Amino acid sequence: MFFQWVLCITIWMSGFVLNGIRQFPQFYPLAMLGGFLWCTGLYVDVFLLVCCCCVVNCYPQSNVFLCFIGAYVCIYLLLIMISIR
Repeated sequence: MFFQWVLCITIWMSGFVLNGIRQFPQFYPLAMLGGFLWCTGLYVDVFLLVCCCCVVNCYPQSNVFLCFIGAYVCIYLLLIMISIR
């Protein structure tokens, strides 16, 4: 669980620094949905592997599903941001 926490904090910090380099452009709160789904996938992985060892066969499918949902949300929001400009 500590690794996932450090990974999430590192990604957040690098995003904040890059946002600062770009002089803090307009913020899109809906874009946080992809990050939320990604972080949820990380924590669900830990829960399934530690607490529910009997469903290890379902583990890859649930993670891939959350990963695809997060990727589609990010791509959709990126296309919206490009079309707004």
